[in-house]
Amino acid sequence: MNPMLLPIVHPVPIPEFPTIHEILKAETQNVWWVENTRSEWTVVEDCWFNSSVSAVDWVPLEGSLRHDWLQSHTESPLVGMDLDWRDNGFCVRIQGLPTDVSDAMVDWWAWLEIWKPTRPLYSKDPPSLSDLHREHFTPQREKPRGFGRTSPRVQWKRFWRGVTHKQVQFGPEQLDISPMWNPMPQSNANRTARSVASNNQCLTTNTTIFPEMAISIDYEPVGTLDATSMRYLSMNLGRGVRSRLSQELRETQGLLYTIGATYHGSFIRVEFSASEAVLSDVLIYVDSVMNDLAIQPVTADEWMTARAQYTKDIYRTLENPALLTRTLGYYQQSSTWEEGVLRRLNKDYPEDLDWRLYPVRWYVTGDTTWLEGTHLETECLQP
Repeated sequence: MNPMLLPIVHPVPIPEFPTIHEILKAETQNVWWVENTRSEWTVVEDCWFNSSVSAVDWVPLEGSLRHDWLQSHTESPLVGMDLDWRDNGFCVRIQGLPTDVSDAMVDWWAWLEIWKPTRPLYSKDPPSLSDLHREHFTPQREKPRGFGRTSPRVQWKRFWRGVTHKQVQFGPEQLDISPMWNPMPQSNANRTARSVASNNQCLTTNTTIFPEMAISIDYEPVGTLDATSMRYLSMNLGRGVRSRLSQELRETQGLLYTIGATYHGSFIRVEFSASEAVLSDVLIYVDSVMNDLAIQPVTADEWMTARAQYTKDIYRTLENPALLTRTLGYYQQSSTWEEGVLRRLNKDYPEDLDWRLYPVRWYVTGDTTWLEGTHLETECLQP
């Protein structure tokens, strides 16, 4: 019998990062340019942010703006446009050939200057289970009800007071597309920021119209875990079918089709949807997997697997101009992203680390009576 031949596996090298040219750096405006040396394809992303706006009032503006833009424009086949709505601002990304991108950007700015919001609209009507569940994660931790105490037009004008602008260009040459970066006139009116604190461990939205319940659980480390270890741990727990949660809940128990874990800085969020018939068992096995970290910590092989997944993510970002401009738009300094990536990729497997996590918050959307008899009853159904 001939011996089985195993493939030779070569580790993926650390990627090379493009040079980011800082074209403009000011207190309220930054413009970066990344040169495209392979083609004429151009991507420009403009982001406007204002940290003083109330997300409860701001988030519902998205549906109104999308609706009016689609009603008043026929999208050009020569460019692609994406609108990315954030809790305290929004980003517009346009891609195509340089001249087409410039024309589309000027057209967008001209429309934005005269647009006036009318009424709040959800992106989907009626909202889905995911839409309702996502409302838990606004900074105020309040479910938006219309525009609260702030009218749409007042909220829109308030947003442009003290707004900051970030533009990231990816193309063969820098584009001069700055006829205006703040579509609204400046105002000296005082700004007020509203925030709502919440000490609840469990936030619920009770609805019986969906056949499943959506649950998110936030876990924080018992000890001290650095950012790289937390990121890789989230991948080991809930990134793909080979992860611990997926192997137990999907492959072994057959309770769920998908379950995931994502890194959020100081905590890891586990998310899934389950029917009433399996909910109790799902919660038990999720707890079992998380508690097993005390006796089965992350191994060196799992660490290498997570690092390989992260490397693949970076390559995917570098090879996708739209994703690259979007990623860079999150950072204040042009070197921050590259430095952080290299730090994570060069970090060795840590020995004797306390990988244990404990739950600190639960977010539940669905028929809350299903929680009766589960271990979440005390946290979520107490008066």
